[in-house]
Amino acid sequence: MNDKSTNPAIPVLSNLNWDLWSMLVEGYTKQHDLYSFISSDEAAPTDPAELKSFKTRKMKASGVLQQYMGITNYQKFRTKDTKDDPRAMWLKLEGHYQSSAISNQAKVYNDFLAFRFKGTDIESFIIDLTTHISRLNAVGLRIGIPKDFELHENLFCENVLEKIPSGLIHTREVLIQGRPLTVEKLQRLLENRRLDDSTVKIKSEESAMKAVSKSSNPSDPQCTDGTHNPEAHHPEWRCFQLHPEQRAKMEKKRAKSQAKAKKAGKSETVDDDSSTSSVAWHTIKKAFSVKLAPNTAYLDSGASHHMISDRSAFSTYSTDSRCKIELADGKTTLCPGIGNVYVKTATGQSLKLECLHVPQLVGNLISEGRLFRRGCDRVRTGPLSAKIVNEGVTLFNVNLNEQDVFTIDIEIVKGGRGIQATTP
Repeated sequence: MNDKSTNPAIPVLSNLNWDLWSMLVEGYTKQHDLYSFISSDEAAPTDPAELKSFKTRKMKASGVLQQYMGITNYQKFRTKDTKDDPRAMWLKLEGHYQSSAISNQAKVYNDFLAFRFKGTDIESFIIDLTTHISRLNAVGLRIGIPKDFELHENLFCENVLEKIPSGLIHTREVLIQGRPLTVEKLQRLLENRRLDDSTVKIKSEESAMKAVSKSSNPSDPQCTDGTHNPEAHHPEWRCFQLHPEQRAKMEKKRAKSQAKAKKAGKSETVDDDSSTSSVAWHTIKKAFSVKLAPNTAYLDSGASHHMISDRSAFSTYSTDSRCKIELADGKTTLCPGIGNVYVKTATGQSLKLECLHVPQLVGNLISEGRLFRRGCDRVRTGPLSAKIVNEGVTLFNVNLNEQDVFTIDIEIVKGGRGIQATTP
């Protein structure tokens, strides 16, 4: 007769079931005398026989967590410290799913807002509602009537952030960097982005491509004679007529940027060390004009976005937002869309990258900045080689080519949907 306790009905851990999952795991480990390994840092006994049993039981507790946390959580939280330590792994999971950080609270709250009654089954609705209430409580959100305000300002701003489309990637990143957001800060950041060249979506001054800003419309309402025009597309506090010092500051910044761009455009024939940046610019331009080997892309620290040339590589695709891009040869092309591309890592897993579609590229481009923002690091492995790692796990191999530009070994899974891990 089979022992059903060896195959408990524990679901895979997800964003929606932490309370149920943790309760079932705790119950299962209590039944099998393993609970102490996740609830405390149990000291190892000194007796050899007891120590052997201790190690066996500890490994079983670790195996229970590994089996039921799911591949996404395992990839996210597996380190040398948590791999075989059930207590350390439990604390990681608990800290993540019960985090009271405003970003996590907003995610749980937005999940609740998206929750809908399905079909006509009231019992299922009650179960789902109870689950959402439990999740809200778990991340520190108390349900009640506030005395001095009616909407939590941080949650309100996080909801506004969710409304910004994926096409405005750079705007979203600016807002995310401004967390915790307030209404005043949110409005100021949005206004700054609007005035910043009509929210240019690419910024890559030192890479093979750079964005082309849009000019203003002369028919727009203007401010004149030291007076602010209420119909103008800027607030009073940003009016140059009222605050001329802001115009001077902006023009100084623009002149500095133009001088830098002009310096980058000088001839490649430079002999002294004072023009290092110009030489570097043209070296990169030359490198990015050379076709790459299959399953290889440029790894660029100056690019703010991943860029893919082949439309068929995208598993999802949106044409809601477009922008102009200047290529290495000086020609301008239109980025027709944005979407998700799945790539295979060194371990064989699939990771999802949000990429711009740039058909004129001779080689795909991976943004090292985006990888770094998601917790990835470049680690040297040899004189001309390195690897991209995330929490100790190697994701991609990197090499330095003859032009002293990094290339990354990266295989695109065309049209495929891989495992959605914590991906850049």
